[in-house]
Amino acid sequence: MKIKHSWNILLVALGRPTASLLERVDEGYIARKALVTESASQNFFIINPASGHLLTINDTVCDSGTPLIIDLNQTDAWQKWVINQDNTIESLHCPGMVVDIQGSGCPNGAMIVIAPKVDSLDRQVWTRREDGVIWNANCNTQALDINTGVATPGQGIILWGIHGGLNQRWELILEETSQPTAMPTPSPSRRSAKGMKSKYIKENVFDSK
Repeated sequence: MKIKHSWNILLVALGRPTASLLERVDEGYIARKALVTESASQNFFIINPASGHLLTINDTVCDSGTPLIIDLNQTDAWQKWVINQDNTIESLHCPGMVVDIQGSGCPNGAMIVIAPKVDSLDRQVWTRREDGVIWNANCNTQALDINTGVATPGQGIILWGIHGGLNQRWELILEETSQPTAMPTPSPSRRSAKGMKSKYIKENVFDSK
């Protein structure tokens, strides 16, 4: 699915004063310069640019072990994330639940799930490279990957060896609107909406390592 809207987005390096202001116009990017400052603890969407789909908590439940999938752009709280200072990715809708790897070790194909945040647990720490690959601190040769490489709505997210393909590339989009005071009621059909609801959004980048 192609995103047909024109958006203004802002690349932001957390804790850094400079970034490139980009405008997405249908097929391409037009780069400009900007001087910005941003703080952490803001709400982000995590999008796979090749498909336009967002990282989403499956089945709209906050239980530990719930898988992550990609889904159409609903821009609701099930698709919103907070990037903490320790580089954990916390769900806005499920406070205290962060992106984690199911099971133990670093096997290829391990499901990516939400789990309670545990301080100093490297398997919950993620870093985004300049090319958009988001790799794991504990499994540092592996990254967030769309299962089977087919980016259709509902496809699961797994841990897989880094190869830099389109199914391993992600952008972090910072919503410019204020944080909602109440969580929206999940739609009966999560795959009916088209396009992002926010006209102006910003994009964040993890600190590089």
